Parts: sequence; structure tokens; C-alpha cells
Amino acid sequence: QLVSYYLMGLSTLHSYNALRKAFGISTGLAATLTSYLQQAFLVFEMSRYHHNLKVQARDPKKIYFIDTGLRTVSLVSERKDWGRLAENIVYLELRRRGHQIFYFKQKQEVDFVLTELGKPIDAIQVCYSDLQDSEIEQRETTALLECMEALKLDEGKILTLSYQDTISVQNKTIHFIPLYKWLVS
Repeated sequence: QLVSYYLMGLSTLHSYNALRKAFGISTGLAATLTSYLQQAFLVFEMSRYHHNLKVQARDPKKIYFIDTGLRTVSLVSERKDWGRLAENIVYLELRRRGHQIFYFKQKQEVDFVLTELGKPIDAIQVCYSDLQDSEIEQRETTALLECMEALKLDEGKILTLSYQDTISVQNKTIHFIPLYKWLVS
């Protein structure tokens, strides 16, 4: 049941308290069961980036799977959530490349913050569309700009379906890169 719960919430925030409520178990047991799944390399948890480690440890985590095919074959829903699957793929690739990875959240959320020795070096937003809807483009850009401003980054990336461009907004540079190009770079 826990695996199915995580599969449904792929790349979304979760907490052990939410698991306690959903399954009627203690938060300690929820943490233990999740750690078993991590030790088996079935799931990965990603923490929020925060300079205060206490806040970072307390805040909800994002969950990712080693194999996105598990979600496809185990869920009965006909809904394909390509955005969540793309985000999971980016997470796995960032791990493969050896990065320290976090998510960012203040008013809005950014999918990935890469750090080196605890210092933010890059911010990546995954938006598996071509951003033809100006509302989506605005949402993704605004979230990334908030993150870049807070973390004092000059550049950031938005990974898209096939849209490619580079823009400058508020003295910050945003690179729109097709996911397939980013994966092979």
C-alpha cells in the first residue's frame, strides 16, 4: 500500500505525518518503512533546500522512483502524467551525474536546486510542455526567478518538451532547453 501511495504521488511532496493519517500507523513506522524502500533502491527522498538544517529535516520531502515503468504498470488510472514522469527522469539523471539535489519552496516551488559543498550552483524547473500557454510559461518563469533571487543565482534552466530559447529577465538569464537535449548533454 505504501508503494502504491508513493507511486500515485510521484514527484510530489509527502510527509510521514500524512502517511500516519493515511494508513493509521505511527510516524516512526512510516519513516522506517520508507527507509526500507530507500535501502532497496526502490524510492528516493529529496529534501527542501534551506540554509537551516533543522527546517530542511522537518519539511516535507519529494519522492522519486528508480523505475518510472512501475507507475505505468501498477496504477489503474488511464491518466498519463508526463510532467511527473519527466521530473522523475531528470531527478534520476541528476543523481547519475553525482549532484547534491534539493527542491526549493517559498511562495512557489522549483523542482531542483543543485548544490556544491552546500552552496546552490544551479536551479532547474521541469515543464514538459512547449510553453504555448502563456499562463504556464509565466508560472514556471516566476517560480524560477523567485528561486534564483533567493539563492543569488544569475542563471537557471527550464526543461521543456521541445521549446528552446534563452531570455533575460530582471538581470537573470533563463535557458529553455528541450528535455531530450539536456539528457544527452
